[in-house]
Amino acid sequence: MVSEHKKHEIFIFGGLMWDIICRPNTDPNIGEDHAGTITERPGGVAFNIALGLSDELDNALFSIHLVSVTGLSYQTEKQLEKLNNCRIKTNNLIFKGEHVDKYVSIETENGEIFSAINSCNVFSDNEPLIYGQFSKILANLKTKNHQSTFIFDGNLSKNFFSKIVKKRELGNFNNYFVPANFNKLHVFSEKLIYFNNFSLLLNLKEASALGKRNFDDAVEACKYLSKLLNNKFQSIIVTNGSKIACGIEKKKLFMLKPKELIKKTSRSGAGDFFFASYIAANLKKPNDSNKEKLRYADVRTHKYLNK
Repeated sequence: MVSEHKKHEIFIFGGLMWDIICRPNTDPNIGEDHAGTITERPGGVAFNIALGLSDELDNALFSIHLVSVTGLSYQTEKQLEKLNNCRIKTNNLIFKGEHVDKYVSIETENGEIFSAINSCNVFSDNEPLIYGQFSKILANLKTKNHQSTFIFDGNLSKNFFSKIVKKRELGNFNNYFVPANFNKLHVFSEKLIYFNNFSLLLNLKEASALGKRNFDDAVEACKYLSKLLNNKFQSIIVTNGSKIACGIEKKKLFMLKPKELIKKTSRSGAGDFFFASYIAANLKKPNDSNKEKLRYADVRTHKYLNK
């Protein structure tokens, strides 16, 4: 058994949300009432990534920590219950007030997202506390000799990233950035230097927001962002739904066409699970080709959606 202090530690910084998923029986139209189902559950990009990694990684070898801020309410009990059941560490969670951040998604009949609202005021208003946790974690890791992984979601602000990039120690870790809302990415487009030494995990719409142009496909997006970042990133992955997932690392392009999804199932959180599976493949089989890692993520996500 590997002792706790010898485990590869993974720290995931981002919003802990309460998801409300609305699924009509027929495709929605503006201004019309629709019969359907409403599902409530813990969520958020950081939470989804943590959950996906817990499904993929051996708890004896990896330790997963969620770093976030949330209020204390009946939803918090459900969030903590799920995190604890999945052996995700909650000692870096901060509790402020009684409100929790929420994400409301309206899907089509087939499970694709029609519209969504992300309300993360609790997290955003207390972001300085997240930076404090980040600084403490860095200081603690200085006393350890093993590698760690940092994952940041897009609910974090430009101001947060402007601070952490000044920390030279950050270059010692595997760093990933996973957006939470493509509209929030426009503030980063002027200074992509924030993502030096990062792996960027994006969908095509998010890549367009960072690149400030509409890309025809994921391949074009990967190549363009690679030039903008002057190859100072670790890797870039861009997905385009069921059409293609591709990436670029050290100027080498790799791509894969995802398995076709036949079942009408909810897509909410599917992108996060795909990226979590890709990160897990990097951690478990670092010597595999990037195409193999994409294939692994695709297979795992296909099974996840067809549960």
